[in-house]
Amino acid sequence: MHYRSVAALVFAFAVSLSYAQTELWHNVTMISPNAPFNHTWEVYNLQTTSTLAISSTHRNVTVCIVYADYMLPKWTEYSKETCIFFINTTKSEETLDLPLLQFKYQIGVFLAYDSGEKDDNTTVTLTLTGGECTGPRYWDGGKCVDAVVVTTNETFSGHFTSGETKFWTYMAGPGLGHLTLSMVKAEGISADESQIKARYAGGTFLSHDMVDANGTLTIYSPRQGLWVFSFHLANGAHEGDATFSLTEFRCGAGSAGNGCMIPVREAFNNMSLTLQHGEWLYLRFPVYQGHALLVSVTTNNGSNIPNLYAGNGQIPVHNAAGEVIADIYNCNRDYCSIVRSIVRNITKAKVGAEEEFWYIGIYASGAGANTTFGLWWNDTCVPGCEGDNHGECEENGRCQCEIDFEGIDCSVSKGLGPQYIVLIIIASLVVASAIIGFVAWAYMRRKRANYEIVS
Repeated sequence: MHYRSVAALVFAFAVSLSYAQTELWHNVTMISPNAPFNHTWEVYNLQTTSTLAISSTHRNVTVCIVYADYMLPKWTEYSKETCIFFINTTKSEETLDLPLLQFKYQIGVFLAYDSGEKDDNTTVTLTLTGGECTGPRYWDGGKCVDAVVVTTNETFSGHFTSGETKFWTYMAGPGLGHLTLSMVKAEGISADESQIKARYAGGTFLSHDMVDANGTLTIYSPRQGLWVFSFHLANGAHEGDATFSLTEFRCGAGSAGNGCMIPVREAFNNMSLTLQHGEWLYLRFPVYQGHALLVSVTTNNGSNIPNLYAGNGQIPVHNAAGEVIADIYNCNRDYCSIVRSIVRNITKAKVGAEEEFWYIGIYASGAGANTTFGLWWNDTCVPGCEGDNHGECEENGRCQCEIDFEGIDCSVSKGLGPQYIVLIIIASLVVASAIIGFVAWAYMRRKRANYEIVS
């Protein structure tokens, strides 16, 4: 989940002060140019949030954190556009508040400056602290509470005392249009004195993705995986009983989102497309052993490249805070500033996970103008660049055109190129020289003839 909202982080930090943090992970490492550090964290079931303390001896560093399953981009491509959590330190000591979900994360650290000295090393100390709940238990503000696993098409009940919180977990499948938890019956308690909350891949009454106070909570375009629901009865409220139901609505392969109103196309061959500012294009791509996902986008000049997102089992969307919810953001390869590429490969089939359905979202964010871009699959460089057209594939994935051609795949002729203009000028000079020479020869011949007659 992409937590970049300043308000959310401020809230998480304020909450983190209310309970004691313990050390979850600590590492002291030395990094140098072309030798970054990376490490995979274990899964943490945080009570609320965690804090990463970063200190370096004499140089600033850049830190990038992504989901471990989907790879870090190359260290030179770390940015707020390619990382779930990102910081470019400006002081010798910095902290980063991390509302981590119940996933493995990979952290990468490298020098945040250009250096030609191979021995320009920096010692970096990294410490992750936070409070954990063990097992399927979640934080109610004072203690870790057991959660009950629920499924759809069933009802479940609970008795609540004043100030009490109960938790339920549900495993959402791919392609859901929405997921709804409703209080269908209550005795002695009121929806006005309670709150239903939900969080993806982690749960606490204090930190949440969705909240509703009228007895019904609906999550549109819920991500595939674990959802944690909580029901909290306000302090001072009368105790009582409540019965709940959980329902889901599944979209077909060609649609997604609220009411399944967002069209999704099957991924097809390479294309050139135009999107308006603020417009999405969604494509669906199956991934299995031997059939990896490799999708790339760029524009003619490498500027104003549309944002590229990928979600496993669910379409990338904007949440209420305007943040995009996805699994991979923009790029997890090299040369992200020139060609944005996302790769996902299943190297070994797992029980129950032989196939994944990935949803690719392309979003045009260029202000005020349409964005024309190339989109292609399963190739590092634009298809047809070298074979059919007039270009040469560079290491970064761009198609470098011959001087009189242009376009993403160098298929558009610019007309007469400069080299032809030079040839025309040279030919014109040769012809002009020949004409001048002939005129001069004719003139001299005529003078000679006149001389012979006179003599």
